[in-house]
Amino acid sequence: VDQYLGINRLSIATASVTQEEDNTTYELLHFAKLCAGFNPNVIPLLFLEEQNYTVLTESGKKLLSIRDSFVSNKFRRTLHGYALSQREKMDKKITGKLGTKRKELIEKFGYDVKAAAVTIRLLDMGISLNVTGKVCLDGSSGICKNVRLGLYSVNIINNLIEKRINEFQESENLLSFGDPDYATINKTCREILCKELGL
Repeated sequence: VDQYLGINRLSIATASVTQEEDNTTYELLHFAKLCAGFNPNVIPLLFLEEQNYTVLTESGKKLLSIRDSFVSNKFRRTLHGYALSQREKMDKKITGKLGTKRKELIEKFGYDVKAAAVTIRLLDMGISLNVTGKVCLDGSSGICKNVRLGLYSVNIINNLIEKRINEFQESENLLSFGDPDYATINKTCREILCKELGL
């Protein structure tokens, strides 16, 4: 059954970008699989406050009710690795390979403010998990907003990031985590699909 209605089934995502919105639509099983791997781009969507969801169906609430099943020892590698890759993007010089928006950010602020904000957000999320065992998305929202506005020099940003990298590494052994709860994830995805498909 898991081969057909579990997260190991092959599935896809689709993206649509306009001037007003940048949207990616995930098929349920693909979304759940990414979350089980603690994908930094996707996992925050499970941990928003309820009022921050534009649409929240009963099936969506059912998935949110098991969100802690997705938290695992994978978060340290994925958050730390992705944060460092975003930091590299932050420091990149303008080249022909960069997109127009990224070039504009670097020209205006001297560094990629979007990548800097993502770096800080991911490291803060990791520190929160290391220390409390909980996913916290609000801890760095104020500073990330200021970073995206370009209110800090690149030297201050690098100091903020270095401090967080050290905190992340120093807090790594405070709590231990197991694997994702695949049994609960698969069971819930099957129930959601059966309900939505009328099976």
